[in-house]
Amino acid sequence: MARAPKSGRNSKPARHVVVRISEMRTQCSLGVYPEEKLGLRTVIVNVQYEYDAGAAVQHDRLSDGLDYKSVRDEVIRVAGLRHYNLVESLASEILDALRAKPRIRSLQIEVIKPEALKQAAAVSVSCSWVRPSR
Repeated sequence: MARAPKSGRNSKPARHVVVRISEMRTQCSLGVYPEEKLGLRTVIVNVQYEYDAGAAVQHDRLSDGLDYKSVRDEVIRVAGLRHYNLVESLASEILDALRAKPRIRSLQIEVIKPEALKQAAAVSVSCSWVRPSR
């Protein structure tokens, strides 16, 4: 079997993968109305990110990948940092925290606020980001 030619100094194959964390539930202080500020409420967060998993795939080691538990933990940490008046603010701060991870190439966040409106199951806000090419 013929070997693929090496490209550049780094022979690791580029394997861009998309990881989705769906319907993550966490507690946070969220809302503009006085009754919303009295306690915590559950929000649902969906995260989708892309990263180069070439080394992880090549060696089949978690240490070479981007552990999705660390992404989950960051979402929970940001949600618990402070009171958020707007779902938009919470989504934006989660996005900013996760884009600080240098391996992430693109990112989409959706924060869902269940029962935010009468006659609607939920309200959600989505935001996205793509790392500029070098």
